[in-house]
Amino acid sequence: MIVWGAHRLMTKDHPRDFSRSPKTIIVKVGEPMYPTGEDVAAETEALREAMKRMLDEVLAEYPEDEKKPGSWWIPARFGGSAPTPEKADEMDKAEPARAGRQAGRQGGGAARRMMD
Repeated sequence: MIVWGAHRLMTKDHPRDFSRSPKTIIVKVGEPMYPTGEDVAAETEALREAMKRMLDEVLAEYPEDEKKPGSWWIPARFGGSAPTPEKADEMDKAEPARAGRQAGRQGGGAARRMMD
């Protein structure tokens, strides 16, 4: 199953947007898969490919009037500025250092909030 568009409402490092301006959210359910566990790597790759194909379909179906070029939430390969999976991984790995710097500036408050 692919859900696309919900991230436009609330995404880390972006302002929350619960305004009344339209934001399409698409839910797409793929064909059932029946893994046997005999070749976990192959079955995982088949799942990954099916989800990638469905995501491409959902992005192609998304209303054009909501896909402004350079939008932070659209993948670069579709004209947006969202980070690639590799860049997102880099950002995630840098997150603990960022949280530590932020906690130092705020007297530890951010670190406490992250643990709650």
